[in-house]
Amino acid sequence: MTSIALSLILLTTNLLHVGQVAEYYFSLHENELQMKFVIEKDELFNFEFEGNCDLQNTTSLCIANYIKSNFTVTINNEKINLDLGDSYTENGHFIVYFMAKLKNVEIQNLSIQNQCFYEFDSNYKNRIILNLNQFQKSYLLTKEKYAIYLK
Repeated sequence: MTSIALSLILLTTNLLHVGQVAEYYFSLHENELQMKFVIEKDELFNFEFEGNCDLQNTTSLCIANYIKSNFTVTINNEKINLDLGDSYTENGHFIVYFMAKLKNVEIQNLSIQNQCFYEFDSNYKNRIILNLNQFQKSYLLTKEKYAIYLK
C-alpha cells in the first residue's frame, strides 16, 4: 500500500471519529428541564473512574454520579438537581437522560459549570447545546473555559 493511500485512509478515519467531545442537550418540556448526555461508548471505557464504580455493570449510575459531582446547572440563581432518567446505547454512543422539575419555567438567567473528563484528558471538550426559550445556542467548553453565564 502506498503512503498516499495509507494517509488518505487515516485522514478519513480521523474525520469520521469525533472523539474527545461529550454533548449535553438541554430542553424544556412543560415545567421539566431535560438534559440528554451523549458520549462515545468506547471513549467512556478508556476513563479510569475512582471509587466503587463498576463501569461495565452499572454504567448509567457511574456516569450519573460522576456528572452530578462535576457539573452544575443554576437557573434563576437556584441550583438545579438533575435526576437520572433513561439510558441506552445507540450507534456506538452511550446516552443518558437527566431531568429536573422547575418551579418557574421563565428563565431569567442560566449558569452551567462543567468540569467533566478534564482530569482524564486535558484537551477534552464538552459541548452544551441549549434549546431553552430565549437561550438557543451551542457552547464548546474546555478545561480553561469550563463555564457559561447567560442573562
